[in-house]
Amino acid sequence: MMKQWIAVLLTLWCLGAHAEDQLCAVVLIEIAQEATFERQGFEATMRINNGLDSVALSQLKIQVSFEDDSGHVVKASSDPDATDASFFIRLDDSQNVDSIQSGADGALTNGVIAAKASGVLRWVIIPTAGAAGTSLGGKRYNVGASLSYNAGGKVESLSVAPDTIIVKPQPQLTLDYFLTKEIIADDAFTSVIEPPEPYTLGIRIRNSGRAAAQSVKLESSQPHIVGNDMGLAINFKITQSFVDEAPAAPTLLLDFGTIAPSRNRVGRWLMESSLSGRFIDFSAS
Repeated sequence: MMKQWIAVLLTLWCLGAHAEDQLCAVVLIEIAQEATFERQGFEATMRINNGLDSVALSQLKIQVSFEDDSGHVVKASSDPDATDASFFIRLDDSQNVDSIQSGADGALTNGVIAAKASGVLRWVIIPTAGAAGTSLGGKRYNVGASLSYNAGGKVESLSVAPDTIIVKPQPQLTLDYFLTKEIIADDAFTSVIEPPEPYTLGIRIRNSGRAAAQSVKLESSQPHIVGNDMGLAINFKITQSFVDEAPAAPTLLLDFGTIAPSRNRVGRWLMESSLSGRFIDFSAS
């Protein structure tokens, strides 16, 4: 799952006859959005049976390892910002394994399995965009593990025979936002209340990967004011949404469906503001 948060700065422009009469206010709004699409992932499961009647297995340590088809070690990390990793690995579930801790390299340490108990560990493994290599058929990897534990003062170590996975080409999405600059609505410096005119917050999603992106959806919240130092009486709202100029469902969710490789899909939200103004800055992270 990929998440986007949008922060927009709005400055109310001023219509005073003289510069000294002008009063400008800065309002910061945030629009939280969540983008989702299907992508390839793997699940790894390890079951450890402690057959000892009265001795717990302590100091359990497990390291999942990855090698390419040539036997070269490739990096996996539990840090999603590790740009040099070929795989993202995360412990997704554990049963009957106490005190287990996860490290940045995906290693698990300090686990405890009680006497006569069976511990189960499950990992989610997600390949990065480049892990499939250059072949349309994908790239093969061997995934194994090493583990050690303390059984009543005696340390034991063993290796788990690797299994084979094939990483297929994946989609790679880029989101570009577009926003109307000049906003027409009520003029704060006149006595007449002018009606707001809708404006567009647009999105273009490009798939630059070598596989189609399936079930692409982008859900938005309503704008939320997070900064308004001068207490300006203003509000913002999204009133309608479109996908490729076709009206979307009466929600804030844009359902793009499938985006083929080297293709774009576009969508937009119609917004309204209660006061005229101008967007002076836009950022998404």
